[in-house]
Amino acid sequence: IRRPPRSTPLYSSAASDVYKRQSPDSNGSPAPCCLPIPGDPIVGIAQKKRGVVVHAIDCALLASFESIPNLWLEVRWPSSTNKPVHSTSIEVTMVNSVGVLGRICTLIGEQGANISDLTFVMRKPDFYKTVFELTVRDLKHLHNIITSIQVDMDVSEASRYRTNNINVK
Repeated sequence: IRRPPRSTPLYSSAASDVYKRQSPDSNGSPAPCCLPIPGDPIVGIAQKKRGVVVHAIDCALLASFESIPNLWLEVRWPSSTNKPVHSTSIEVTMVNSVGVLGRICTLIGEQGANISDLTFVMRKPDFYKTVFELTVRDLKHLHNIITSIQVDMDVSEASRYRTNNINVK
């Protein structure tokens, strides 16, 4: 049974131009270890029962596939979409003070992103280290969000977060 094409492809194979889509019923998906978003250089890894798993080219997990070159597929991002539909994470270290977390959440919302999860990685009396899972359009959108957070005087660090955990497959 062949499924009808969807309107928003996640990425496509450069060789065959067959679109792979991010949806539960498709045969392709972004790797949970690096959560690539449009603008990231990417590569596909063919995996049994999972289809094509797309990794950012700098993902640490790719080293485990170096000896199996026939699993590597050339993939590319299609034309950009205006809707924030790609999941990624950022890590923010901020002062533990009244209103700081709320201000950071507001900055993210003002940039047109959605916060889908928030994890406190470290809690100290004077600071918090948090991981925000966000829904963004592309790499430029993510950089704008990070830059807006970095200029806050109560933020000591804001950067993209990737698990790069070899056990995540």
